[in-house]
Parts: sequence; structure tokens; C-alpha cells
Amino acid sequence: MKIKKFASIFALLTGLLVLAACQPQTVEVIKEVPVEVEKIVEVEKEVVKEVEVIKEVEVEKIVEVEVEAMAEEPDAVPYNLTPGKPYDGTTVNFLICCPTAGQFAAWQKSVDEFTELTGISVEFANEPWGSFQERIVTESIAGTGAFDAVVWPDSWGPSFSNTLQPLEPLIERDGIDYMDDYPPAFLEAGTFNDHIYGIPVRTHAFVTFYRQDVFDDLGLEAPTTWTEVLEAGRTIQAETDMAGLSNYYGVGSAQNLFVYALMLWGNGGDIFDDNYRPTFNSQAGVDAANLYASLAEIGPEAQFNNNEADARGSVQQGESAMIVGWWHFAGGFSNPEVSVEGVVGNMQHAALPAVEGKDPTGFALSIPVGISSFSRNQDAAWEWIKFISHPARDKAVVMDKSDPATNTVVASHTSVITDPEVNEVNGGIHAAAAPGLENSRLMPLIPEWAEVSSIMETAINEIVLGADAQSTLDEAAADVEAVMERSGYYKDQ
Repeated sequence: MKIKKFASIFALLTGLLVLAACQPQTVEVIKEVPVEVEKIVEVEKEVVKEVEVIKEVEVEKIVEVEVEAMAEEPDAVPYNLTPGKPYDGTTVNFLICCPTAGQFAAWQKSVDEFTELTGISVEFANEPWGSFQERIVTESIAGTGAFDAVVWPDSWGPSFSNTLQPLEPLIERDGIDYMDDYPPAFLEAGTFNDHIYGIPVRTHAFVTFYRQDVFDDLGLEAPTTWTEVLEAGRTIQAETDMAGLSNYYGVGSAQNLFVYALMLWGNGGDIFDDNYRPTFNSQAGVDAANLYASLAEIGPEAQFNNNEADARGSVQQGESAMIVGWWHFAGGFSNPEVSVEGVVGNMQHAALPAVEGKDPTGFALSIPVGISSFSRNQDAAWEWIKFISHPARDKAVVMDKSDPATNTVVASHTSVITDPEVNEVNGGIHAAAAPGLENSRLMPLIPEWAEVSSIMETAINEIVLGADAQSTLDEAAADVEAVMERSGYYKDQ
């Protein structure tokens, strides 16, 4: 080891001699620094026989830096990855959905870099969204170890968290120091029964999108309340051939609960009380449902059947001027391959509207990544998770606008969301979302949520179609309470 160290020093010093001889003599003071040759020879006679006089300023400092660098771990790698490639040749099977999502596409492009650093290959198992939850549950129950790492929408986690590996021991072992660098709601999404099972990697905040050109032409300001949304929408529909707001009231994925929940929470209500008794049929819940239904006045004809993707498409095709939704919509709005002329370059964003006279409430969705407890490659899977979840990777993905397929604004770390460079490159959308993330809420993280949300979304759809809000929500609350009772939530009450 000493031979290599002094050989490297000798090579550096020799290189400096050449550089000094070739460079123009513009340094004001240049002096010869005699090196104590005898000391070097005494320590390493077989390597260094004699060192000539060197012309360079502060050469001793340069040598010290080089020695310190060589003293560091020779196999050190970035992103908290384990040095030495201990899992070289391993293949990690990664179960995800939605391969066209910009962030997921960026991960696939980064596999070569990851493999070069670790020797680990990554195979993506891309499952369509419609069958994604079924695939996760089926594989988890079977316990075949067919996938090593998996992502999931937050509300699904409780139903299969018992088939995931707790991550705290790995986090502590590898000195992961950025677990506090997440908005609370994002981190909460992967935490069950006081254990961390998932690291946030694809996270979403709600914002308001609107056509800046249309608003400018009509002298409108970005709405700050739901009342202002309604008023702006009425003006847009009166003065243009566009719908004011692209709503998504359809039934199928509980997506019509997103905006309703914002209004419910913003009005001081909630879905459950502390004992998991449904409370969405309170006065706050009824008022929120009626407010939500009132927005149908400014929506497109297809809104009662539209899901989130349909509503986004209405904006992309220039049919609607506003939409309240996830910040990842920005990628499509700026992509000329999916958005028409007039939309690209004209979509602006603002903070979420508030209920009149109330403080705004945020809504977040987090897609964590975790390790299957049945995986035979858990350590290699953890290397991949460290790589894609690192703040430096998070920033790199949202800063890269070179390819429309990987263009995304989705960021998970607070340090990235508040980064001035990130906001400059992404038009300030993260700054717009940041206030809402401070008090963002998640849908209830309970195994019964799929059944509960199905009951609630049907009720909301009926209300926007004209059903009485109070009686419809009362009936839905009774059905939800029956679900919770059957699951044993009220045994001790």
C-alpha cells in the first residue's frame, strides 16, 4: 500500500514539473521549494531515489490533498451505496405500474448508471394501473418472491404491509440521513404500526392549473377560493367556447373524492372521528358536497363520467381552462405530443383554493417503495431503493428537461421542493405547492379503504347528479359504519 501511495505522489509531483515547465510564467512570485529528499528516501528507499527541485506554488498543500484522497475508502460510491459491489451479478425485479410516467421512465434510463456503480441489474415489471393492485396482493399472498422491490399508492399499503420488510434497521445501518427531508404526509404514507415499510419516491401535491392566456384576455386573476373558481369559470364560459373547470365526478377509482376531501377538510370536517366512526355526513360534509356539486355548472358535459385522466385530457385538448389536480399534470401540459397548440406554454399554476373564510388545506398522495419480505435479493433491492430515493437523484430527475418522455416535476424531498434552481427550471410549481404540503392530508391508511371509498365515491356521484346531499351521505355513512363494525373497529366501544 505504501509503495502505491508514494508512487502516486511521485507521479503527481512529476506531472506538476511538466505543467510548471509548460505554463507561461505569469505568477508574480515563483520560487523553488526544495523537497527533503533524504526523508522520502528514508521512508521509501525502494521507490524514491531522488526528487528534483519543483517549480510550483504551494505544492506541499497539493500533495497533502492527494494523500488525504488516497487515504479515503478507495471504493467509495455515491447515493449511500455499499462500496465494493458485494451484490455484483444480482438482478432486482422491480414491480411498478405506469411506465410512461416521466419519473418511472427516468428511473429506467438510470439503470445503466446504477449497474455500473453496483453490478446489480434491474428488471422492471410494468403492470397496467387497472390490474396493479390485484397483482401486488396476489404476489404478496402467494409469497413466491416474484418481485424484490415494489411501489404502491399510499392507501393500498395497510392491506399488504405484513408482506413488506421493515426498513429501519437498513436505514440505521447505512446512515441514511435524509429521512427528515420529506413533508410529513409523504413519509406517513409508508409508515404503518410505527414501522417504516416504504420510502417516498413518487409523491404528488395538489395545485390549481389555469390557462394564463385566457385569464389575461378576460382580465381574470388566479382564484384563491372555491367561490372565485366558480366566478372565473362562469366568465370563461360566457366569453369563450371553453368549459371553465374540468371536473372528474366519475365512479371507478375513488378519484371524485379528491376535491371533495379538500373541501371537507377545508370546511373543518373529516371522514372519520378518532374511533373510526364516519363523520363525513356532518354539516361540514354536507356543505362540502353541495359546494363540490355547484362546480358542475362550469364543467364539460362528460364530467359526470370522467375520471382524472379524462379531465386532464379535456385541458390538454383545449376544451377546459382550469383543473385542480396533481402537480404531475404539468408534464403533459408542456408536451406538444399530448397537448394542443395554445395549451403548451400557457398553463400556469397556483396554490389550492380555500373554502370561503377558511384556511386552505392541502392534499397529498405518496407512492412509496419497499422490499418484499419474500425477496431472495433484499440487500440488492435496498441498494436500488437507496439509489432512486436519494435527494441528489430526486433533484437530477426534475432538473432534466432534455427528453419529453422523462420530463417531470414530481419531487419528494423538502430540500428539492424548496430549491431555487428546481423552481426556476420548473416554473415555480414547487413553490406553489409547498404551502399546501405543510398541512397536507392523506386518505385514511386503513385496509378497509378500498371498500369505504367505493361507498363514498358512489354517494358523491349521486349528489352531483342531483340527489339530496344529507340523506345520501347519511346512507353512505351507515354503510361505511357497517364495514368498520364488521372489521372489528368498535369491539371495545
